[in-house]
Amino acid sequence: MVRGIQAFAMHHGGSLEKYHDTITRAFVQLVAAHLRETPGLSDFPAFAQAHPRLLDTQLPLAFYSRERLMSPEARAGWVDPDLQKLPV
Repeated sequence: MVRGIQAFAMHHGGSLEKYHDTITRAFVQLVAAHLRETPGLSDFPAFAQAHPRLLDTQLPLAFYSRERLMSPEARAGWVDPDLQKLPV
């Protein structure tokens, strides 16, 4: 999935420097946890309405301090949250 996102960004004129591994993986983990909570939702609008917090770009800051999330290590690869665990 990571390679697919990076390839998509590059194809559309982006750069790999804009990709943030921890943010991407954290959102994927959050979406997956919410999908397990509401398996009957069949489309994105219904899912988004049921889980509007997932549309908040600041959501990772509920789990990570800004310093940790914005670190070069978090951009380049996965780092564990330092404020609270992500749902599984």
